[in-house]
Amino acid sequence: MMARLALWLCVGGALAADVAGPAPADAGAATLTPRWAAGASGALPDSVFTDAERAWLAERHPVVVALGPYPPYVFISPRGEASGISIDYLGEISARTGVEFVLVRREIDYVRSLESMARSEGPDLMPITRRESGRPLEFSKRYLSTDVVIFTQVNAPFVGGVDDLRGRRVATSAGIALDLEEKVPDHGMELIAIEHEMVALRALARGQVDAFIGDLLIGSYEIQRMGLANVGVAAPSPFESRTFSIGVRPDWPELRSVIDKALASMTPGEHAAIRTRHMGVRYEHGIKPGDVLRWVGVITSVAIVLVLLTMAWNRQLARRVRARTSELTAAGERLRALASELTIAEERERRRLAGELHDQVGQPLALARIQLAAKLGGAGRITGPSDVEDVSETLLLASQETRRLIADLSTPSMGPLGLAAAVSDWMDDRLARSAGLTMSVVDECEPGGLETLPENTRAILFRNVRELLTNVIKHANASRVVVRLSGDAENVRVRVEDDGVGFDAADLKANASDAGGFGLFSVTERMVDLGGAARILSRPGEGCAIELTLPLIRGAHPRAHRAPAHAPQTS
Repeated sequence: MMARLALWLCVGGALAADVAGPAPADAGAATLTPRWAAGASGALPDSVFTDAERAWLAERHPVVVALGPYPPYVFISPRGEASGISIDYLGEISARTGVEFVLVRREIDYVRSLESMARSEGPDLMPITRRESGRPLEFSKRYLSTDVVIFTQVNAPFVGGVDDLRGRRVATSAGIALDLEEKVPDHGMELIAIEHEMVALRALARGQVDAFIGDLLIGSYEIQRMGLANVGVAAPSPFESRTFSIGVRPDWPELRSVIDKALASMTPGEHAAIRTRHMGVRYEHGIKPGDVLRWVGVITSVAIVLVLLTMAWNRQLARRVRARTSELTAAGERLRALASELTIAEERERRRLAGELHDQVGQPLALARIQLAAKLGGAGRITGPSDVEDVSETLLLASQETRRLIADLSTPSMGPLGLAAAVSDWMDDRLARSAGLTMSVVDECEPGGLETLPENTRAILFRNVRELLTNVIKHANASRVVVRLSGDAENVRVRVEDDGVGFDAADLKANASDAGGFGLFSVTERMVDLGGAARILSRPGEGCAIELTLPLIRGAHPRAHRAPAHAPQTS
């Protein structure tokens, strides 16, 4: 295995040198001529830079850039011209910021260049670097990325991942081979480490290896450059995308921030143009240039459509999330208001009952006691019925008030009479104490319709109607109120309509604790609890109509299946 590895490395080094072209006479440090892409944008306004950045730019430092051949990122011609993806980015940065780059070819390895730059001993900048936390360097934001993929011959058996390469001879770099051993220790492949992608792809095209795992961008360029029509990308690898930054000497943080601002000012189209431009550089064999352009157009169009669809979906999802969040926030606020209002209502009802008992029951009983004491204290004894007749009337009044309070606190039995009769009886009792208000009940339900509802459901429905009528008596200032019961085979409807002052139904959500609002909110909550709904139709000065709808389907009203609380339906 080691002998084979040494042989591939030797061949790879020779062929890589052949690709790069002959080095200049002074291979240690030869100045290169940049060949910028045409159409670089204008300079950034001075206002985008900080005071420190403007001061650094004013000193006009020549920035020495160390380069080596690394197609398609960096090309170095025999005449000493530098071009490629990274060179175009340097051109854009120079045009936008005024920074002067001095391109120098240095025949030293990547690690030694980083160490020298970390000591500020030169170079000042390297355009293709990987972020390394252990080195005291300034790194720009990531501006290039590429994937590690699996290349095979186009007619080879299907490969969907590294699991399909078991038992096969696979070429890759030494670094990826080590990563494979760590990520997939039982991969079962015969790994062959190769120094350069060109060597690996040529071996793959000749059938000397079964697959190659390497850089997508470099591999695609080499396939086009060498015209390897029988080699293509087969599947993704288990590795994350490789990203590159621009490395800067540590004592020039201003240069790093200036570079970041120049890169941030580039549009997605400008980034794509640089990548696309160099995928066809030095292309001589294989696919026709027209086909490349057409495929690039198709792929770009599909990518744009996918991006637009994703953006549209994200916006729609964000709207839904905001709407749902708003609903949940409003529901939480209403529940807190409900809890507070329940406490207040309970205390208010306690005081009302205490007052009623004191005025309507306690005082008549006290009066009866005084009357009895007067009778007993006057003649010393009671001689006939006339002596206790006024006492009897007083006790009768106390008894009637007690029954009325009991009726207000409980729900009447609706077994034999039904909901319409129970509502009518309650209205008759209240009508006697509500001068100027005409009340009527209209029963249009089909025979036996309401009787299919459970007793507890009918009791809650009665409570809701009683609550609505109480609101009319207290707040509507109406002269007429009608309760209309109707329904069909599926639903029962109860409509309470008055000709009072009305109100703005749209304000009900925000004013649930106002006069009448809490009662309406409670009615709506109870209807939702039963699987029904409450609809409110009202405008100021035009009276009010509230329609309660409840399904007659058997089993539609269990509390165990309560729907989330909603505000009343209004219109």
